[in-house]
Amino acid sequence: MIRDAIAFLLTNGPALVPTPADLTGLAALLAVAAALAVLGGGLRVAAGGDDALASADLVVGWAAAVAVLVVGGTLFGLALTPLALALALAVLAGAVLLVRRRVMPLGGGLGWLLLALLPALALTASMRPSEGDDFGTWLPNLRYLALFDHFPGAGLPLSDSQFPAYPPAGTLVGTLTGRLTGTLAETAANHFNLVLLAGLALLMIDTCRAAAGAAIRAPGARAVVIALAAATLASPTFVPRLVLANYAETATAVTLAFAAALGLRLVLAEDRPGRGLTLQTALAFALLVLTKQSTLALFGLLALGLGLLALRAGGAGRLVRLLPPLLAAAAALLLWKHQVAMLGGGEMRVGAFAQWQWNALPETLGSMLTVAANKAGYFGLAVALVAAGLVLLRRRLDPALAAVPLFGMVFLGFTLFLTWTYLAVFFGYEGRSAASFWRYNTQLGALQLLAVAALAGAAWRRWGQSPAASRLRTGAAALAVAALVIGPVAAIPVLRFDVNPVKAHIAATATEARALLPEGAKVWYVDPPRVGLANQIDYYLGFGVQIAGMITYFEAESLYRPLLDGDRAAFAYVLNATPALEAAVGLALPDGASYLIARDAPGQWHVVRAWPYRGFASARAFKY
Repeated sequence: MIRDAIAFLLTNGPALVPTPADLTGLAALLAVAAALAVLGGGLRVAAGGDDALASADLVVGWAAAVAVLVVGGTLFGLALTPLALALALAVLAGAVLLVRRRVMPLGGGLGWLLLALLPALALTASMRPSEGDDFGTWLPNLRYLALFDHFPGAGLPLSDSQFPAYPPAGTLVGTLTGRLTGTLAETAANHFNLVLLAGLALLMIDTCRAAAGAAIRAPGARAVVIALAAATLASPTFVPRLVLANYAETATAVTLAFAAALGLRLVLAEDRPGRGLTLQTALAFALLVLTKQSTLALFGLLALGLGLLALRAGGAGRLVRLLPPLLAAAAALLLWKHQVAMLGGGEMRVGAFAQWQWNALPETLGSMLTVAANKAGYFGLAVALVAAGLVLLRRRLDPALAAVPLFGMVFLGFTLFLTWTYLAVFFGYEGRSAASFWRYNTQLGALQLLAVAALAGAAWRRWGQSPAASRLRTGAAALAVAALVIGPVAAIPVLRFDVNPVKAHIAATATEARALLPEGAKVWYVDPPRVGLANQIDYYLGFGVQIAGMITYFEAESLYRPLLDGDRAAFAYVLNATPALEAAVGLALPDGASYLIARDAPGQWHVVRAWPYRGFASARAFKY
């Protein structure tokens, strides 16, 4: 691995060095994250209550900011910039309150966290967008807000996103970051995901200490590095292509973990919960339904699990405590569904019952089992936690360990939910192959870590006073420091998946092609053998839908040649040329370059621009 890392650094060194703009963008994102933590801390102190969770300040502040922007932007049609300025005033008020009360946001430990996170932040500061869904949905949604300062709606241009009505919680962080820099913050979500995992590390420390019977206080350096390593590089669900991208899996996972931890404190506390804890839980629940469309299922499973644990702990009286969070989540969901209705859709849809592919169920289940076997670290641990949860439920419920059975209930319920989606939502090959089964399961990764932290705390309570346990903790801290410092460097080929010459070629050439095309032009994307970068090309061609269609050589010539000769588009971007294409358009298109070609009035094709490959011999070798 070290040899591969050195070779990667030598080959891609210039692309890994952040520019001043990269560093400015990273600083702006960290400033936004700090502001959200201050906002959350201010709300916690203002609401009062010693049972509120300081480690939740970042997530709670993020939830409050999202609530202000979504309510103002959708219900009242307000521009986002004035709403962001109002949030800045709220952050200032929160800062004043925290200073006067001498309270640290996130409960302390922030300095150690940022220091431990620095290597990963430094090595990813120069990242560029690179993933298909980034270009198809998340970045077009972000660009729309930057261009028009409003959510899509009546009187505004149509969005060019594949799913313009996807919940906006993560996108709004990029919007706030872009307001600070005056640019399109295309990678703000990447680094915000890392910051969220740092917040998760603090929650894991709190959970472990509660299970160990220790007082909750500012975490020290050893606890921080161990928890951060566990939440990042050592986590079974730390997938760089999901964490270091605009995908919502990490945001969903962390939000679910905080909603679960707060919900457990709310329903299992012996005394009546304080207003601060109730407010935190309500905001976390509302945020959960605004991170991703599928989180509605996670919200339902979480609410069901908390309700069952509340009944197990003390009867129906505890269920009343869940009412404010449930109402907050319902209000957030209804508000966003109002936005979806205004757009006339823009989310994934459930097929009619008659279309459900019951005949594919055996193949789907087989695919799910294959994925589970390939990801045995996560799924094996999940099965062990389900078993541990069943054992714990047979005893008197310990609130400090309640995260274990709660994870088991959510995991089993989510597996059933995903099975249903492969019957009713993902049709054809996607359903039969259980598409993204692993990716969706990563949304439970943070809750899984929370359950592990609770069991680790219970083990520490029993054996932690021995000299061997103390040596174990010191050794674990040393390994964690090595993982956090050396790990990002050793894993740089995996972390910097964006550094790919084909992706860089597409970004540069599509941007140049935009200047060569007339206003409103449509372009065929000719892509043998289906490299799959149409979303990226369309994104870099600018706002709007420029790609008229994709022509690959999986199709027979009789299918693609009439498309090129038709009237649907007079231009074609050719990523790879082949003799069959040359015969179809009557042009010589030598290997080793991409082309923008155009058809004139008589129907003759000519080359507008050629872009020689740099750093690769053929785009055919590229695979996601």
